[in-house]
Amino acid sequence: VGLALLTALWVHGRGRRRLASSGRLRRDERHQTWLFRLGMGLGAAALVSPLAHYAADALFARTLLEILLGWVVAPLVVLGAPWEAWRAGVATRASRPTGPASPKPRGWRARVAGPLCALAAYLATLWIFHVPVLEDATVHSLALRSFELACVLGSGIALWAQFVGSRPFRPGWEPLGRVGLVAATLAGTWVLAAPLVYSSHSWYSAFHTGPTAILTVSARQALTGGALWALPAIPLGIVTFWCFAEWLQRDDEDEWRLRSLLDRATAPPEATVQELQGR
Repeated sequence: VGLALLTALWVHGRGRRRLASSGRLRRDERHQTWLFRLGMGLGAAALVSPLAHYAADALFARTLLEILLGWVVAPLVVLGAPWEAWRAGVATRASRPTGPASPKPRGWRARVAGPLCALAAYLATLWIFHVPVLEDATVHSLALRSFELACVLGSGIALWAQFVGSRPFRPGWEPLGRVGLVAATLAGTWVLAAPLVYSSHSWYSAFHTGPTAILTVSARQALTGGALWALPAIPLGIVTFWCFAEWLQRDDEDEWRLRSLLDRATAPPEATVQELQGR
């Protein structure tokens, strides 16, 4: 997974150079580039850090690594908007893209299916890989463990793209709809985390080592469930406030446009003629 992140970073840099040489690189993309590079750097560093070493057979470390990929790296990648640079980076010189992809989903089915599919993909990844039999199997299989982390990152990117958008793509739902998507994400996460917090039964028999091995089984699971319960709520809370702010801003703009239209419709004919003559 770390090698894939470094490869994506290299392709992004190659695409930016191609866009710059063709004059299609926007000036306001510098800050987005640094956000993307920060996300890729954090992800690669986490996958070669002691946290990744302990995550092989320590449940709490595994959960922290998943949260880091899904709730820190994924939003940074989405805010970095690397899609056009990636397209330019993987395209051959004879078939370079001539323009950005369509920013708007087509049809109401696409607008509805996009957020729901992203939510279903993330929650399915979260729940399936926390099935005790499958989660225990990742301890003894590096390939399965890498596949789990790749799915967490990929589904996290898809979900965050529906929360905040990523140029040139826009979320399928309006701001208030995205607040409901945040609530559904929190509910799906809490459904998994609550049994871990309150259960005294050992769910994962293969995770008995690592820095938290000195704790009891129930304490380790409660610590894991608490992290899964609380930490994602921080970025999701920020997204919720941002969506409400965007909704209020749009509401003010719509109210101003409606007021201007009513003023023009009710203006006396003389004033309208004078206004036109002044223009």
